[in-house]
Amino acid sequence: MEKSQIQDKEKDLKRDYRMLKEARMQSGVGWDESQFKLQAEPHLWENLEISFGTRIKTFKTKAFPLYESLGQLYEGSIAEGNFNFTSTSTTSREDLTQVISDDDEPEGDTEADIAER
Repeated sequence: MEKSQIQDKEKDLKRDYRMLKEARMQSGVGWDESQFKLQAEPHLWENLEISFGTRIKTFKTKAFPLYESLGQLYEGSIAEGNFNFTSTSTTSREDLTQVISDDDEPEGDTEADIAER
């Protein structure tokens, strides 16, 4: 497998996990732990398709046994903010350096004060 194929597969798994997680939160939608499938009445499947698109219909009959494992992998570990980067993005030392302004100087002796002694 090529690196790009693995990255695409991981992106698909993350997308499906997030979609199923949100679908499970919908009123009247359940999860069959033994079959790893969404459970819903037919009229609710129509609502799910409206909310999530036609891809959700795949999981009407197809199991998603990686749901719990992906939850452990993704929940609480998705970086956001200024210092967010992935293993495939390039970062420089300057990107990771925090700039301290004069207003942020700690109280007390500065380097110049110590050097004068």
